Amino acid sequence: MHGVVAAVGAWLDAGDDPVVVRAPLTRGLAGAGRGEALAFGRDGRSIGELLGGAVDDVARRLVDEVRTTGRRQVETVRISPGVAATYGLTNGGAVTVVADRAALLPLDWRDGRTPVAFAGPMSASGPIVPVTEDHAGTFVGDAAERVLRAGRSGALLVDETSLVEVYVPVTTMVVVGEGQVAIALEAQAALLGWSAEATNDPDAAIAALGGLGASDAIVVLSHDHAVDTPVLHAALTAPVGYVGGLGSRHTQARRRERLLAAGASDEALDAIHGPAGLDLGASSPAEIALSICAEILATCSGRSAGSLHATTGPIRP
Repeated sequence: MHGVVAAVGAWLDAGDDPVVVRAPLTRGLAGAGRGEALAFGRDGRSIGELLGGAVDDVARRLVDEVRTTGRRQVETVRISPGVAATYGLTNGGAVTVVADRAALLPLDWRDGRTPVAFAGPMSASGPIVPVTEDHAGTFVGDAAERVLRAGRSGALLVDETSLVEVYVPVTTMVVVGEGQVAIALEAQAALLGWSAEATNDPDAAIAALGGLGASDAIVVLSHDHAVDTPVLHAALTAPVGYVGGLGSRHTQARRRERLLAAGASDEALDAIHGPAGLDLGASSPAEIALSICAEILATCSGRSAGSLHATTGPIRP
């Protein structure tokens, strides 16, 4: 959803009446992206992606129906294994496609960095409302909270009548430092569809913290005391989901001493992932980047990072 926010906001500002199509509920269809959206302007322009194009024809038809009726359109579509493979999906399944006028969705179309949750009917009639703290303790509020805890966009159906959709921004990773590991982290972030920002300027890194949230990360590679100490100290009070520091256990101990001297508490310092990364046996820059990004994904998703073979719960959060 957040990939089309800026464009939809610009269209609304220009007096357009865009329609936004999502596929919030999927069954099967391994490889389907979460939080994807496809937006259509009144002149036929479109932006975004939905299931690699597998439901584009359905999306366009629903958009026409929204423009004709002025109401939400919902349709469940079955996709065969053969069709799924054509569009890069691992297997067949079913998907619920939902289309709404952008103006009726309770989103701030000028802000793409804030998680949003809203609920609407599984039919063409009924209100679409934002899910707020006032919904705590209700079925709708609890459903939204379950999805938000996973740290990723998702949706749940409540009582077969209400669809709760949650959209979390794509992960932004701020890398503080230079060298081959920094380059590998940027490459790994690109592969994951994340946004990566690299800097060796402590002031720029601290400023970047102001735009990060629970689905984001900051990874400090620098061993320069004038860089890592102020950045990590600032990160401890920022609402960022993951704070990591590269370096040996000796380096981590020295950092901790400096941060304690700067006024940080032992409890706060325990939140730093240092040494950063999962224990994968990584040694090359690419392997180190993989281990760090894997830990970021697990942390922001609230998962243990254990082997799926050793677990019995759902594979996807």
